[in-house]
Amino acid sequence: MRVKKLPGETIILSLDLQEAADLVTALESYARFLRNKWGRDGILLCHRCLEICEQVADLLRAAGVEPAGHEG
Repeated sequence: MRVKKLPGETIILSLDLQEAADLVTALESYARFLRNKWGRDGILLCHRCLEICEQVADLLRAAGVEPAGHEG
């Protein structure tokens, strides 16, 4: 994994395929936790966190990344 800070407020994160798969798994798992907590308890811990998790996971999946074969 590599991170590069560009001028302004842009950061580029470079991942190999396994790291990307692990990230999709983690993001989807956390988004599921947030949605379940919201549905079960009526508490949305962080709406923006949920949006970011779903958006980044969707972008990675659109790029052909599949979740890792494990969770955690």
